Amino acid sequence: MNHIFDQINQEIKGAQRIILIAHQKPDGDACGSLLAMYSYLQSIGKTVGIFVADKPASYFSYLPNIDSISIDKNIFSRGWDVAIFLDSSDTPHTRVDMSKLASATIVNIDHHISNTLYGKVNFVDAKASSTCEIVYNYLSYNGFVMDKRTATCLLSGIISDTGGFKNGATNLSAMNITSDLIRAGASVGNISSLVGMNKSIGGLRLWGEVLSRIRINKKHNIAFTYIKQSDFRMYNVSEEELDGFIDFLNVIVDAKIAMLFRLSPEQARVSMRTTKDDVDLSAIATRFGGGGHKKAAGFTIDFNAQ
Repeated sequence: MNHIFDQINQEIKGAQRIILIAHQKPDGDACGSLLAMYSYLQSIGKTVGIFVADKPASYFSYLPNIDSISIDKNIFSRGWDVAIFLDSSDTPHTRVDMSKLASATIVNIDHHISNTLYGKVNFVDAKASSTCEIVYNYLSYNGFVMDKRTATCLLSGIISDTGGFKNGATNLSAMNITSDLIRAGASVGNISSLVGMNKSIGGLRLWGEVLSRIRINKKHNIAFTYIKQSDFRMYNVSEEELDGFIDFLNVIVDAKIAMLFRLSPEQARVSMRTTKDDVDLSAIATRFGGGGHKKAAGFTIDFNAQ
């Protein structure tokens, strides 16, 4: 671990302008790791930018410096010495034109087992609960004094990727780090409430509609359902209202795998979850050009390519 951290430090030391990038539709781990790294790099005098292809969900508005995240692709015209990709198993799912980073050194920090190791420097720990866990260890290695703001960002990512300490990603390291982040001022209760209590009446009605469509494939023990773009318009809610649904679906005891299909005229985005030790969802997702973890993964099917 320390050897790779030294490699990352060497690249950062020789750079002045550093851009941070995460996957499209950023979740708590993506936002938290981006913003924690942003604070650290600013503290050592670097010029820092952040890019994600989609605007973070509104319920992440409590995160310090969240307004520093840009969805404007013109940010790549500024010229960057180093690009640090966080929580991104590959570059296509960031929707970044990599030709715009031709002169930048690529650093890849992630915890997805399906990571394609696309960086000059790659730190990929599939045993970590989250990318925020890795970033915490990196900041600690460099003697960064944890403050409440950075601790809040990191704990948000750990809570997000462990499902509030309820899924298989919850490990001893995550719990020990959580203890340190609480000592630094982060609040498990506040973060859990702000991220979890985000549904409107229309959103709950939408959940009811999607739940009513659940079917079970008994041959393969798969529970699945779908949502259409028109459903969001029907209930007058944004797509973020469905966040957390697939994790909720994972409680079905009659199925090994839970699947949610998000349908649009152009494609189907498929999210998968399992609680079973003998199922590797990352292998399924990789087969269809996606990625993720053993128990949480996803992929996209482009209808025009069929």
